[in-house]
This record gives sequence, structure tokens and C-alpha cells, in this order.
Amino acid sequence: MYGKARIYYADGSARDTDDLALLPKVGVIAINQIIDGGRRTRYDHDFYWINNGEWFGGDRHGADMYLMQSGYKLILFGMHINTHLFKAILHQAQSDPDFSAAKVS
Repeated sequence: MYGKARIYYADGSARDTDDLALLPKVGVIAINQIIDGGRRTRYDHDFYWINNGEWFGGDRHGADMYLMQSGYKLILFGMHINTHLFKAILHQAQSDPDFSAAKVS
């Protein structure tokens, strides 16, 4: 069961994924999502996409394979940033009180 999701960006902001069309497309550092009652954190990827309710992260090949499937598509772009900023934003994602740490992957 796929639940709510939140995206954490390089500028320190975080956005819920309620309206996919309004999400900034560049600068993704991490994505939290509730899956089967626990948090899954995706991070350290070049590209992110949602497929059948689940967020994925991957490389160029994975993004291309996703784009070759039929239907509406949305690709978000990850960003490499300073290690200290990356760690701070990842900590923000992993300590977000709206996302239980029951399951981390």
C-alpha cells in the first residue's frame, strides 16, 4: 500500500506530492514515502519518477525505460550538492515526524 510522499530539495524546502504538476522538477535530494505502514527514503539518484503510486530513483537507463512505457510521465532531476548540505537535507528527511521510521530502505 502506497501512502503519502514528500520531496526534499537542494534549497532546503520540502513539498508534498499532492499536485504533481506543481512540483519543482530540478534539485531533488530525497523522497520519503509511506509504503506498507513505514517510511521508504529514496536518495542519491540522478532521476526520480512515480509509477503506479510508488516513487523510484535511478540512473539515465532507468529513466529512459520508464519513459518508454505508455501513459503520462513525470521525471524529476536530482542534484549533486556540497556533502554537508546533502547530509543536513537527508537528516531532515529521515527525521521528518510525518514519516515513521518503521521501514527504511
